[in-house]
Amino acid sequence: MKYVAAAKGNEHHIITFDGRDSELGAFAELRGVAVSPRNEVFVIEKELCQVQIFNLKGAYVHHFPTVVSRSEDVSLDGSMPAPGHPLFMCTRDGEWRKYGESSERTYNLFLPHRIAADRQGFLWVVGMVNVRYSHAELNNISTVDWMCPTDRVVQYNRNGVGLATFGIRHGTCIDGMAVDPRNDHIALMGWKDSYMKVYIFRPDGSVVRTLVRKERLVPFSSTLAVNRDGNIFVPTRTGTVQVYNETGQFLFSFGSYESGDGELKAPRDICTDRYGNVIVADRKNKRVSVFTSRGQFVHHVAIGLTVEHIAVGPEGQLVVTYPVDNGGIGMHGRPVRYNVSILCP
Repeated sequence: MKYVAAAKGNEHHIITFDGRDSELGAFAELRGVAVSPRNEVFVIEKELCQVQIFNLKGAYVHHFPTVVSRSEDVSLDGSMPAPGHPLFMCTRDGEWRKYGESSERTYNLFLPHRIAADRQGFLWVVGMVNVRYSHAELNNISTVDWMCPTDRVVQYNRNGVGLATFGIRHGTCIDGMAVDPRNDHIALMGWKDSYMKVYIFRPDGSVVRTLVRKERLVPFSSTLAVNRDGNIFVPTRTGTVQVYNETGQFLFSFGSYESGDGELKAPRDICTDRYGNVIVADRKNKRVSVFTSRGQFVHHVAIGLTVEHIAVGPEGQLVVTYPVDNGGIGMHGRPVRYNVSILCP
């Protein structure tokens, strides 16, 4: 379902959709959103091993499963369970039943946590591999097993074909991901030994550098952004955004914990646009705040929405995701569906 509305003051043309027009149904809980140079919106849902694609009019295009082969071969073609198969839900509750043993075609199902698009329109997804699916074509026997969880980064094209993949060292909890708009380097924010670390990778998986912040008590949010100058923006739960250069040197911070202009209460996501502006989803203040690259406040948008994830399109379109209070409560007390809104300038 989608609908079109005009924002207050006719500042934006807004398109909103909730996934009910897709083959997978209404959005239960969204984990991330990205926009490609081809003006396509990619969304991932919690505990759903799929990437769904929509155009900027909110129309469903297609979806593909997020899988990585056991052999580390990045070719993801072959027999897979149907998109509606419960295997793709990747739920951690209960136990999977084993239907047999097979090793002819084996895939590691990949549970995506964060998503981003690079300059070429390729999709980068970071997540956890924790389910192995095997299928023998000869006797149609399938096996589903749990495996030791491990974080991975996978590059896909828009059709879901895996192009590259690399692993993340054990003991590191990856929370955020961004793509450097200058060179398509992948920035991953994670935690290890109570320290916040930012890992910079080349697309081939080789490490450029690791940046470490040793302030154990700083409550960083689970997100980061990189602008066209290579500066890294990391919001904190104290209402500030800390800014570092590409070598990890601290430059400055902006924002404070409150509800006025230029102030933030619960930064949930952050991104930058082609002009270098910094855009922050402020969940508790129910708005999105826009700043210059130097941290000067510009204005608020999406006022009144409990925005959780944001992305910017090539022509300045702002895509936001937020929960909808429709009177129903799902798992862990969360609303049972989410919306995606596109704010077109």
